[in-house]
Amino acid sequence: MGLTVGVSGCTSQSQNSDVVTAGSYKTAVYPLDQYRVSYEQLTTLTRAVAVVTQKCMRRFGFDVPVPANLSNGKFQGMDDRYGLADADHARTLGYHDKKPTPVEVTYESRFPLEATAVLQGVDPTTGQPIPATDARGVPAGGCRKEGIRALFAGTASESANGDLAEDLIRDALKRSTADDRVQKLIKKWQECGKKAGYEWSTPHNVRVDWSNKSIGTPKPNQEEIDAALTDVRCKNESGLLDTWVSVNVEFQKKSQETNSEKLRQYKAENDTHLKNAATILTAG
Repeated sequence: MGLTVGVSGCTSQSQNSDVVTAGSYKTAVYPLDQYRVSYEQLTTLTRAVAVVTQKCMRRFGFDVPVPANLSNGKFQGMDDRYGLADADHARTLGYHDKKPTPVEVTYESRFPLEATAVLQGVDPTTGQPIPATDARGVPAGGCRKEGIRALFAGTASESANGDLAEDLIRDALKRSTADDRVQKLIKKWQECGKKAGYEWSTPHNVRVDWSNKSIGTPKPNQEEIDAALTDVRCKNESGLLDTWVSVNVEFQKKSQETNSEKLRQYKAENDTHLKNAATILTAG
């Protein structure tokens, strides 16, 4: 599966006894993905909160439309859990992210400064919560909080399980990265890069370093593309990529088993939130 671009010199997968061959970057099924809130679902949840917030703000004389390009607070870029791993992406975009979607904005940013007290439920001069005895009748936590309460209605708490799935996914990746099976192959990936003229520290650092270099440039130059292709080639030829995927999946399975009840509750809560959001958006 290794690419032929650049200077070769890595051990092939078939000859590498350190390689765990069960994984595949393109086809891997991650056990914890089923519990994640998708980008589209998160946008729906965010819009529902904004709609309730809008209705509340109108009661206080602030009528601000919910923007079409509403931000859900989540960046939608390349999958870089293993650094750069997609050869097609490397060939066309180097370390650049895919063409960005139209700039998104938060609903809160559309309000004038004088709306802060009602929006956030906080006195801007003192930083203290507006008391329930306030004559304006500002809801606890402001109109923003009223929107959140409407979304979370029927669940035990607004943050009963926090962002459980994402926390467990990050933990599994961290543990897989530190695993000896992966660390051995990171060294082989580094050796492969060195033979091609590159000094690499970690797969993530290489991706971040190039991303920082390319800030403000609309497309990659040939130097970046060559480096990106070599990076991906070395991940494949060393066996790092598939092994890392396999070990990550392994840790996710263990995490799923250990946290099965929490995950069940977490999914049930998210399902309720999505139903609440659908009701809110249907009512308009």
